[in-house]
Amino acid sequence: MSGNHKAKVWAEAGLLFVLVFLAFGAGLSNGWIWDDDQYITENPALRQAGGLSSIWTDRQATPQYYPMVHSSYWLEYRIWGKETDALGREVPAPFGYHLDNTLLHALVALLFWRVLRRLGLAGAWFAAAMFAVHPVMTESVAWVTERKNLLSAFFMLAAAWAYLKGSGVGEKPGETTTESKDLPVSGPYLTLAIALFTAALFSKTVVAFLPGALLLIFWWRGDALRRHWVPLGVMLAIGIALGLHTAWLEATRVGAHGSEFDTNFVERSLIAARVPWFYLSKLVLPLNLHFIYPRWEVSAGDPLQWLFPVLTNGLLVFLWLWRKKLGLAPLIAVLIFGGALIPASGYFNVYPMQFSWVADHFQYHASMAFFALLAAWLASRTWFRKSSEAEAPIDGPLQAAWSPVAMGGGAALLAVLAFLSFRQCALYENADVLWSKTLERNPQAWVAHSNLARFAMEKQDLETAENHYRQLSEIKDDHLNSMVDYSLLLLSIGRLPQAKEQSERALELFPQTWEAQLAGARVALREKNPKLAKERASRALELSAENMVGRREEMEATLGLAYSDLGDYENALAHYENAIRLIQSLQRGTQLMPQILAKMGEALARSGETGQAIQRLRQALQMQSNNVPALVAMAWIQSAHQQASFRQGEQAVRFGEQAAMVTQRQDPKALDALASAYAESGRFPRAVNFAENAVRLFELAGMKEEAESAGKRLELYNRGRVFRSPTGFPENQ
Repeated sequence: MSGNHKAKVWAEAGLLFVLVFLAFGAGLSNGWIWDDDQYITENPALRQAGGLSSIWTDRQATPQYYPMVHSSYWLEYRIWGKETDALGREVPAPFGYHLDNTLLHALVALLFWRVLRRLGLAGAWFAAAMFAVHPVMTESVAWVTERKNLLSAFFMLAAAWAYLKGSGVGEKPGETTTESKDLPVSGPYLTLAIALFTAALFSKTVVAFLPGALLLIFWWRGDALRRHWVPLGVMLAIGIALGLHTAWLEATRVGAHGSEFDTNFVERSLIAARVPWFYLSKLVLPLNLHFIYPRWEVSAGDPLQWLFPVLTNGLLVFLWLWRKKLGLAPLIAVLIFGGALIPASGYFNVYPMQFSWVADHFQYHASMAFFALLAAWLASRTWFRKSSEAEAPIDGPLQAAWSPVAMGGGAALLAVLAFLSFRQCALYENADVLWSKTLERNPQAWVAHSNLARFAMEKQDLETAENHYRQLSEIKDDHLNSMVDYSLLLLSIGRLPQAKEQSERALELFPQTWEAQLAGARVALREKNPKLAKERASRALELSAENMVGRREEMEATLGLAYSDLGDYENALAHYENAIRLIQSLQRGTQLMPQILAKMGEALARSGETGQAIQRLRQALQMQSNNVPALVAMAWIQSAHQQASFRQGEQAVRFGEQAAMVTQRQDPKALDALASAYAESGRFPRAVNFAENAVRLFELAGMKEEAESAGKRLELYNRGRVFRSPTGFPENQ
């Protein structure tokens, strides 16, 4: 290769990088979106000292067993630092992760070009350029979780390059060195290819189609196939094994199960026949791209749906019968395109398919076959080449082989595609924007309602959250997580009957899930049925252990609450300690820690360990100064404890006033404690006032026992007397 030619090759490689950053640079400032919490921001494996080891050795440590991907996150977590999000939480700073995704996509485009160039394919650079800037790729580039696509494609193409090199495939059309045609594939390159292919599978197992694709390519080239059966067979066996492992994890751990997947083989075949045509339409005309596409109804009784199997099989028959006239290339491209889509064709349960049968990121790898065929066809046109005498393969625009028409038309096409990608990046700005725009484009996207409701709850916008859950239930009334979350929301706003309705429906439809059992336990606690709450929380723990999933820290905390309500403070404290250990070891659920410490403090106080109780309550308030249960507990202990050394009236008033302020004087428990504090400090008129309000609010909430108890204390304050208790707490609170 001459120095001048080498310089042009480097320049064309640089041009690919420039195109990628022009197309997707707008996404560098984007935030975190769907699944990024599980994969990155709340992934304990990234924070733990032994996290890198667990990523490889413990398949429960990460949402999916893709250790190459999670290892890259582990490394980035230590490089890119942290920032504070809109809710005041410390999270990993997303810029570096988006930068790495963009760089990886550019490297994939570069490798795609060099693999096609090694195959001697005409238009190799243009194929890579179209792939590099096409808006369908935005979902894979702008969504950090889809590092899976980028990293797997990078290693897949590197493996393909190594295998082709080891097979003696040169860079001229149909070139295979004579001495290598009947020899085994070069050992060092074969070893490298298998290692790279395994790395690709450990990034995402959809690349299992590579051995079949290589075999088809060698058939197209007229190579001796017998020397490839064994090495490619070994690679295929590895791919199938890891692919089946992924399918098992999708169905048992990720959540790809339920009524959404209740389709028979015929219906799945109808989906599989339709999916490639959908993806082809988006490659040809990349408009109206959605994050969640409408999920069409599958019906074997609909004659129109049989049109797609007819078209698909008809196309394959046509390309086979006309192979001598058209060549094998179109058939090979179609087979590779379809083969790459098999994991997402509907035959296997894939988690996102409960929302839609299709997604842009599902065709990241498959699209390469389309771009290669299109570019090769364009490059074979006489009007594309600078002169009719020019020989294929023509390469990039700097190789002086493109005609003015090709230069102008190619530049215009790439500019349009890059502009559409640039604009599409805005969809992924952050989770709120993503789901809001998804709902605008697809009003039936119930998962958008689910996520928007969750975000609203995090912001304490309960009215908006309830509105989204209500609309979600109208679209889909049998989604487990939505029923559970809706139940939790209804509990938080005091609508116990409606909360019970949601949790009971979840238990009816999904009795063998920890989510439904935990939701039922929370409702039982609110209904003052701690025995039932204990049974359900215990069952949730059992189911979690059986399936190796679930937030066990929440189950342990709920069991602690149930035992506390039963008066079994020894067991309550044991479960609270378990919850704290889980939070510390898993480094997740830290938002629960103040609540657990507060309840722990109350349990210690009620069991007579007042000194330890105060220590735990202060820890809770150090973590969360407005923790109402801790404030209320401190107010009771320092105002009503039988032992004088624990009583500090003025401090009790400060705790009680803060609790009342945080709850906007609408929590009867806070007002009840504040009344006791005022009585202890000798301000009985104020004690009477707040006790009266507490009684009224208890009655409005239907809490009769609490209202009667508060009424008795009100009588004490009216007589100028204070309330005393061995623990500081009223017996029924």
